[in-house]
Amino acid sequence: MTKTNLEVRIATLNDIESMVNFWLDSAHFHGQIDSRFQFAREAAEATRNYFSSQIHLDNFMAFIASIGDEDVGFIEARVTEKPPIHVHRKIGFISALFVKPEERRKGVGILLYEMVRDWFEAQNIKKFQLAVASMNPLGLEFWRKIGFRQLMLQMELMNE
Repeated sequence: MTKTNLEVRIATLNDIESMVNFWLDSAHFHGQIDSRFQFAREAAEATRNYFSSQIHLDNFMAFIASIGDEDVGFIEARVTEKPPIHVHRKIGFISALFVKPEERRKGVGILLYEMVRDWFEAQNIKKFQLAVASMNPLGLEFWRKIGFRQLMLQMELMNE
């Protein structure tokens, strides 16, 4: 792949199925690295409904990366508002990033991130956050290389 044939577009309703498929691929990937990632049977339909309800909102953005006719990655982000105790009331939150395995480490993820970063900056958003699975070394390395640092440590207990 060369950057000349990689294109990124703003996702539309026509891209919902592609976004759902990327989300399901990401869910499957996370399930393989940590069995605590479990998803309901109706996850695909719920994700489809979620994206369909969000895609037209001003605080939501998704981009699709493609090479020719093939979609190879996507990123989903939103602007959220923090309580008034925070200096940065509005923050950019990256909800999901997924690149097909065969296209990783070729600049697709960086380009998708840059598109979201530019979208945040156009809205004067200065602070960006995201969540990455603690057992996902590829994701941790990617986000650290960009400059993200751990702020909080989310913990979980399954009380049966």
